[in-house]
Amino acid sequence: MIVVADSSPLIFLAKVERLGLLKSLYGDRIAIPAQVKMELTRPKIESDDAYALARFIDEISVVPVPRPKKFGAALSVADNATLTLAVRKGAERLLVDERLMRRIASAKGIPVTGTIGILYAASRGGILSREEAAGDLRRLVRSCGLRISVAVYDAAMAAFSDEG
Repeated sequence: MIVVADSSPLIFLAKVERLGLLKSLYGDRIAIPAQVKMELTRPKIESDDAYALARFIDEISVVPVPRPKKFGAALSVADNATLTLAVRKGAERLLVDERLMRRIASAKGIPVTGTIGILYAASRGGILSREEAAGDLRRLVRSCGLRISVAVYDAAMAAFSDEG
């Protein structure tokens, strides 16, 4: 079984220097479509993040996804390729933040986890402390562009506090 990743969790984890969490949580089962690799290696990515992402991409499986299914007009080619790969391979999990992609994957029976869920799983698994995970979330929201509702932020911070 594979774990398919979209670009957003990878970019956000790179911003807080936590891409290694994915290897700790999912081992060698991580795959991305070639279309996501193209997104992650575009010039718009900040240089520090680009270097970390390039190293990470070298350690995971990049899968060609010919003729991705079009799941929605609002989705990019990379988004459609990500969903197509997850469906075609029967992924055990899809790492994705975008709400529409999460809904489609869930409707197809594919469990989803976003950036916050990855931080939570790492803290539950003892890979990160609760304080580290909460600090990473704060940083992602305050200075890295992670956009979530106040309710989701508060729930995540409470979950990090309630671990034990």
